[in-house]
Amino acid sequence: MNPSYVFFREERLPDPGVGPKGALGVPLTPARSVAVDPAFLPLGAPLFLATTEAGSDVPMQRLVMAQDTGGAIKGAVRADFFFGFGPQAVDNAGKMKQRGQIWALLPRQTAVATR
Repeated sequence: MNPSYVFFREERLPDPGVGPKGALGVPLTPARSVAVDPAFLPLGAPLFLATTEAGSDVPMQRLVMAQDTGGAIKGAVRADFFFGFGPQAVDNAGKMKQRGQIWALLPRQTAVATR
């Protein structure tokens, strides 16, 4: 009933060091993959993210890929940044609540849903 609740299924990965698969069926890349609302941003699209590092004012600007979705990711300018693995990634993910901007890098003829 809670759309933010995350369901997991156990799956063998050919190389556990590569990481979990996102909604596109490819492994997520630490610090370069984000989850988006596909009603607003197309999966597979390159995005430019401008925000700050987790829990700080240090700028973070980088190219990321829309490779996953999430129950709590609703709206045009929302993304869930994949930090990767290990204690530092867990710590950063817990602190990441920054505001930012996202630019979808799409060809001119590509239509993007708006609400």
